[in-house]
Amino acid sequence: MSDPILETLRREIDRVDRELIACIARRLTLSAEIGARKQATSESVYQPQRAAAVQENYVRLGTALGLRGSSCRMYFAPFTPSRARSSGIV
Repeated sequence: MSDPILETLRREIDRVDRELIACIARRLTLSAEIGARKQATSESVYQPQRAAAVQENYVRLGTALGLRGSSCRMYFAPFTPSRARSSGIV
């Protein structure tokens, strides 16, 4: 027999996961648009200062919500492929 509260919580996680996937897809689309714009203007696609600022922002936002900075950095790591995608590698 299934616990109804557990099932409700799982459905909520599934809903949040769908929202996360939609947000990630939107982020990758925006990253690709930025990469195309940079290529059109011969600007370097990867900018370490910007990447560091974005990561610092994740940590700041996450810690304000009670997350550990290391967790925020871990969740930031998957976005490095967006740099590859925006440069046409992916």
